[in-house]
Amino acid sequence: FVIFVLVLQIIDGNIVENRILGEKLGISDFWVLVAILVFGGIFGFMGMLLGVPIFAVVYTLIVDMVNRKLGKKRYPLNTEMYYKIKDVYDLPTNPTSPVRHPEEPGYDRNVEAEDE
Repeated sequence: FVIFVLVLQIIDGNIVENRILGEKLGISDFWVLVAILVFGGIFGFMGMLLGVPIFAVVYTLIVDMVNRKLGKKRYPLNTEMYYKIKDVYDLPTNPTSPVRHPEEPGYDRNVEAEDE
């Protein structure tokens, strides 16, 4: 009986709770486990409590920054498209993406350079 309870606690603590917590925060269970281990190893018990919310905020900020930069370059935000390409120039550009900023040069990769 003791072995069954220990196995049940290990499964519940390492798999089930991570999936539930990760779905609520929008991060995968792998990152929840990494956040708990890293922050718990550095800051102890308080790190275990605060590590996942802090990691979720940092993760969200990084995802927003990357999506903003991809939007400026008019690249797709769908991650699935990046698994199938061999080169960045294989990506389709979206002409309905946000307008380029004035300081950003308006280079067009599809036009050949003219000889002057």
